[in-house]
Amino acid sequence: MTADNPNAPIETTYVPLWLAVRYVAERMRPEHQSRKKRTSAFYRRWRNRAGRLIRRAAIAGRVSIVASKNTGKIVVPPEIILLMNTTRGALKSEPTFGDQSDPSVLNFIRLLEASELLIPEEDFWKLYDRQSHSLPPAQRGRPTKQTESLKSKIWQIIFEGKWLGESARKLHDILRTDGISVSYRTALRALDLLYDETADLRVLRRHRGKRSSNLPKIEANSPREKST
Repeated sequence: MTADNPNAPIETTYVPLWLAVRYVAERMRPEHQSRKKRTSAFYRRWRNRAGRLIRRAAIAGRVSIVASKNTGKIVVPPEIILLMNTTRGALKSEPTFGDQSDPSVLNFIRLLEASELLIPEEDFWKLYDRQSHSLPPAQRGRPTKQTESLKSKIWQIIFEGKWLGESARKLHDILRTDGISVSYRTALRALDLLYDETADLRVLRRHRGKRSSNLPKIEANSPREKST
């Protein structure tokens, strides 16, 4: 919108991914930490957390990732973001990929060569404001590489339409069919971590309602029936 033409569309502004990571990390890190203990490792640790947070939000569709190059800008879909190489679980400013065989994926990857990743400023501020006084939940130990790769595989299965939120047992069967040898409990843990991290309903286990059906029914006029 401009003074000359009030109906003109407002131009979208963007924040470079590397800069967004630094701002979000600044927002996330604890203020009470002694400045003497704020070493380079301290800042790097929070930048890594911020980078992983942004990647999870992008995969869940809550933040848009845009690839910019001389020929223009391209919105990167979550399915492609999932395939991007990461550093400590975070996206790189310039996207790179491992070996791919799908022709449609290869064509899209070629479009992203020599590009820089950006975030729309509106999405960035929503994510930034959401981190106010909300630190990530404490975890016991460091997430294993197996857990991180398993979570990525689950997202891939969802994007491919193989699992649409049915029973966790079906998801486990799909993982085993795809050559992912993990226990049922490990699959459940990865699924719960995904929901805790993204609050995405696609990874919410729907088991509580089914379990309640196994409880003994309370007949009418039973002394255990709650009075209204």
